[in-house]
Amino acid sequence: MEKKQRIFVTGASSELMLHALSGFDHNKYEITGLTRNPNPSNIDGLRWVIGAIESPESYSEEIADVDIIIHAAAITHTKKEKEYFRVNHLGTTNLINAVSKGKSPLFVFISSRVASEDSGAYGVSKLRAEEEVQKLENWVIVRPSEVYGGSKSEGIEKTIQSAISGGTQLCPVGIQSKLYPIHISDAALAITSAVLNQQSRNKIVIVNGSKGYTFKALLWSIQAISGKRMTIIPIPKWLLQLAALVSSVLPLNIGFVPDQVQRLYSKKEHNKLCECLVQLEDYIKQEVEKRNG
Repeated sequence: MEKKQRIFVTGASSELMLHALSGFDHNKYEITGLTRNPNPSNIDGLRWVIGAIESPESYSEEIADVDIIIHAAAITHTKKEKEYFRVNHLGTTNLINAVSKGKSPLFVFISSRVASEDSGAYGVSKLRAEEEVQKLENWVIVRPSEVYGGSKSEGIEKTIQSAISGGTQLCPVGIQSKLYPIHISDAALAITSAVLNQQSRNKIVIVNGSKGYTFKALLWSIQAISGKRMTIIPIPKWLLQLAALVSSVLPLNIGFVPDQVQRLYSKKEHNKLCECLVQLEDYIKQEVEKRNG
């Protein structure tokens, strides 16, 4: 009987990663997930280890002889910029250093399309982590775009669900890069493919939807499909920057963390060759039909 390959996954409890891990044949792969949750849910084909990427002692034995590491754990929203670097950069470095000397498992890092010098603390922390990963012998970096279709109403999904209801919608203007939303199932499939495809080795793989939208065009598209009238209020960059500044010095919850403004306005690359099984317009139609019963 052929020996199973061992996969160690951080951030395995996220909805995106659970989708991605379901694409692996459990007859060929033995999957261990790292989680902070002391009582994780039982998931078929997945064994849990309690720990955190900032604490190598909690998982060092587990990665001694793994064939593949998929590193998806990260902090994405915080007012404390140092936390991004402690978890996203230092945590990645700890994970890399915990690999036994002489071993060279495939290291797959789930980064972000906003990984860059001008994307605020989160984007820079992801970029620094990418730099550590690229020092390895065998690696893949996956940069997902805006993911929709999950059960949580956040990010682009929150925008979609709000716009379907119509009414007043805030619209940031002056953004230099288009949004390329991708359905969670397509993003998961791309991650699984990046792990299994030899052609992805030692490359940065950008994963995005097949169609780009300005923020305003996205709202117009949703309005056309839903039939709900909306009032679109343009929000200039300076106003968002002011709101971010106020939020950074005062204990206010304004619906986003300060560095998200820099992420929104940063220049982002996209993959022109991405093919998706789920198109955004079709997803919106399905969501509208659900609401209409």
